[in-house]
Amino acid sequence: MPPTKGPILAHWQMIREQWETLSVLSKGESKEIRVIDDDFVMVRMIPSLYSFTHNRSAMITGTDEIRLQTFEKLARVLRLGGIPVSAIAFGSDFYVSRRPKRRGSDYVPPIEVIVKARHVGTPKHTLYEISEYKTLSGDCFRPDTAHDPYVRFDYTNPLQDKDGHRLRDECIPSQLARHFIDVDRAEHTAMSAFCTLYGYLSSCGIRLDDICFKIDHTGRHIFGEISPDCMRAVWMGDASDFFAAAGDDTSKDTFRAGSSEETVLDRYRCFLDALDTKVRTPISPYDYSDAA
Repeated sequence: MPPTKGPILAHWQMIREQWETLSVLSKGESKEIRVIDDDFVMVRMIPSLYSFTHNRSAMITGTDEIRLQTFEKLARVLRLGGIPVSAIAFGSDFYVSRRPKRRGSDYVPPIEVIVKARHVGTPKHTLYEISEYKTLSGDCFRPDTAHDPYVRFDYTNPLQDKDGHRLRDECIPSQLARHFIDVDRAEHTAMSAFCTLYGYLSSCGIRLDDICFKIDHTGRHIFGEISPDCMRAVWMGDASDFFAAAGDDTSKDTFRAGSSEETVLDRYRCFLDALDTKVRTPISPYDYSDAA
């Protein structure tokens, strides 16, 4: 097996220098993946951002580098928490990952696993007047308010169909997702990863409101990137009310809100810089009920 860590990063760097000769496995909007061998691939980020809701896209140079550095740091956090991550090595402009396979062939489920701990994004905009209905506990889902984390499964669509019509990812029932991924294990992996990241990020002053994971078909391994591109995260610092609506966005929501490219890059950089400094004791996503 090729070397995977430590001083032998030079092995992967040597392969990186042969990038143009490697076979393309896939090239999407946000990354390009090329084949190293039967077991490993090399991935390079593309500095693109896209919002279906606001029909906005852009190439923002520098976001690719920040995403890569953030992924490296957060992948380390997950591994220390006992959560398997397929990325095994990081270089200056690439990372190396194990190839997701099923029965000897490449297999990437067309599924994203979402964890939400705040009534924001799609549910806030599409679940009409859900705040008017009392839950069994007598509470309700209020806009921009914390709630117990839950997991949902989305079917991953391309940006457009063959006729050029824009497509968005669609939430699907777990019974349908089960045809592509072990939903029980994936739900456990996603929730464990979310809580691990929530605790770590909270100690850095960042509140994680939701996140999108790419998990292999076994439901055990996270193989997609973890960065501001795939989450909603807000800088709260050492504010006494960590779950308040106020805060400075440090994720892709800045782009969705129509901010300038310079502002988006600055917010991504703020997220990365915050990972190196602890400003408070860790907080659980379930602590919101104590703060209410």
